[in-house]
This record gives sequence, structure tokens and C-alpha cells, in this order.
Amino acid sequence: MTGIRVCEKWRLASDKQGSGNTANIGSITFIRDILADNSLFARLEEEWFDEYWMNSGVTTPIKSNARVTRSALALHSQRRALKKEIPMEKIDYKKQLKHLYAPSAKKVEVVEVPQMNFLMVDGEGDPNTSKAFSDAIEALYSLSYTLKFMVKEKMSVDYGVLPLEAIWWADDMSAFSTGNKDAWKWTAMIMQPEFITPSMVEEATEAVRRKKNPVSLPLVRFEAFQEGRAAQILHVGPFSEEGPTIEKVHSFIESNANRRTGKHHEIYLTDLRRAAPEKWKTVVRQPMSE
Repeated sequence: MTGIRVCEKWRLASDKQGSGNTANIGSITFIRDILADNSLFARLEEEWFDEYWMNSGVTTPIKSNARVTRSALALHSQRRALKKEIPMEKIDYKKQLKHLYAPSAKKVEVVEVPQMNFLMVDGEGDPNTSKAFSDAIEALYSLSYTLKFMVKEKMSVDYGVLPLEAIWWADDMSAFSTGNKDAWKWTAMIMQPEFITPSMVEEATEAVRRKKNPVSLPLVRFEAFQEGRAAQILHVGPFSEEGPTIEKVHSFIESNANRRTGKHHEIYLTDLRRAAPEKWKTVVRQPMSE
């Protein structure tokens, strides 16, 4: 009798080195453990496998240090088993904040945007070609996901990382109508749950620095941001066709005897790698006052 077991490689990994002269990653060896998904890292989750082997397994460790590391992993596994008795709280912020993150694509809506906390990076230049913009996105997502896993581990709270957002402006606003994208200035940002604190951000920043150290990590700041009253609509399609949608928002504001305040704000709801441009969804928001 034969069978096939298909799974990610890390689920079969051991905390011990494999055979050979180099520091190979070993695997569990008993058939019953393989079939039952009974490995240390299968119980701990993939990020612990990455952390352990990137910082210990890739070099031949001193035996005493290796024993300490494996003991720490085993203890953490026991703690996770105990924590399974505590129900995991799951929070869907996009559902809770649906009025902010899921506007109509048919009509402009007025919303009151409360003060929220964000990870932010400032920059300037064409977002399509600027390395600074892509570096900022990498740093923001690395830090946001590290915070997510910290909260899940320490607080038994699971939530989805919020989408990328950006506010846009220029010293000479004609740069937007003329298409001079090199003159554009921006703040890329990702909203964080209300229970994220500055000390947690510092801890997560240090963890990201040790593991990946993105170029723009030192540029990330954590601060509150409040827009107040704003008009918004959902744009569906490529960014190059946003013009009429933006004009629709501006016309709505002016026709209701209001004036634009603050900066042009966009929220990117679509993973651009997985969808055709005509299906991209972007929240277009403009703060306003009477």
C-alpha cells in the first residue's frame, strides 16, 4: 500500500540539522508523524520556522546554544497548546469601517473620518518609477504584518492588515493636471488598530530590522491622522483614468457650497498583481469644509 502526502516543506521540517557537511535543515522521519502533521513547526506556524532557521539553522550552532533554542521553541509550543483554550478574537476592520473602506461607485458620499493611527512614510516622485515609493510600501507592509503576528501571539487577537493608502499633493498643484509626476509628493500609510501602541511599534521595528531591514524602515513613523468631514467615491479602473472620478468628487463639494481642504486621499483595495487594471478598486477621498 502506498500513499502521497502533499504539504509545504516547512511543515515537515525538524529543529535538528540534516545529514551532510553543511547546516542542512532536517526533517521529521517517522511515517506516523508525517501523516499526522506532527512536527514542531507545524504546531508553531511558518514564521517560527523562518525565524529559527534564518538565525540558527543556517550555520552550525554551538550545541549548548542549540539546546537552549530548541527548549525555547518547545516551551513556546506548550504555551500555544494552552492558549488554544482561550478563544481567538477575530476583528474585521474593513467590515467595521465599511463606510470608509467600501463606498459606492455610483455616487459621491459624505463621511466623517475619525482620528486613526497610521504607519507613515513621506516621499516624492513618480509612484510608477520611484524606488522610494516601492521601498516605502515594503517597509509599511513588513512592519504591519509583524505587528499583526505579535498581537495574535500575545493578545489572542487576529485581524486583517488594512489596505495601503496614500495622500497626494504638490508645491504647484498644476503638476497633477499637466502629468508632471516627478513633482508629486506623497505620504504612503497603513492604518493600525487602536490597541497598537508606540512601544509595540518599536518592538516590531526592531524585529523587522533583525530579519529583513527594509531600506525605508528608518523613515516609518507612527502617528494619529484625522480628516474629519470628507467626500468620497469608489473608482473602478486604472489609475490613469481617475481624472473624471476626481472631478466628480470636486464638483460635488462645490455644488454643495463647500470647499476642499486637506490633501487628495486614495485607498488601494486591490492587489494589483492579481487583477487586470480595469478591475482595480480605489477609494478617492477629499476632505472638505463649509
